[in-house]
Amino acid sequence: NAIIRYPYFNRETDKENYFENLLCLYLPIRKRDDLKKPYELFYQIGEIFDNRQQCNLKVKDVVHENRRKYESNIKETGEAESLFNQLSLTLKDNDWVEIVANKESNNIWSREIEQEENPDFNVMYKTKNKNTFSDMRQTYCTTNEIRSLLESMNHEQQEIFYYVREWCMKRLHNPDVEPLRL
Repeated sequence: NAIIRYPYFNRETDKENYFENLLCLYLPIRKRDDLKKPYELFYQIGEIFDNRQQCNLKVKDVVHENRRKYESNIKETGEAESLFNQLSLTLKDNDWVEIVANKESNNIWSREIEQEENPDFNVMYKTKNKNTFSDMRQTYCTTNEIRSLLESMNHEQQEIFYYVREWCMKRLHNPDVEPLRL
């Protein structure tokens, strides 16, 4: 379990958004109204009731515990990011041009090797029929699996799904149907 993306607010310049974001990410709440304004004060002295332990817990302690759990590698990530930023500043544009040129020459060389008429290479580089654009396999799912997938879609995803489904049904009965455009 991990939090992949979230907005970052500076603690000094945007305190209210910073603490609201912290509470939203790391405080287990059922609805947004459970957070009390001002968020910084709620973070510092607020308490929430824990149903599992049947007691009140300090908001700050819960947030710290959950943050520690989900940001276990935050220090290493910060170090890697600062190292990347440092290196990107020292690396010149000419170095990037050289890297791209070397990569392109390697790609050309690889393509030439693949196109050579050599029986040993045919074993290593199995070529596919040039007329096919992909290997298509039909997948089979049970009705319950499909139903759960459909129920998990949001409104926009459902509209697209049913639009594509309708086009497929038309195409099945009439091959002259216009190509699908989304």
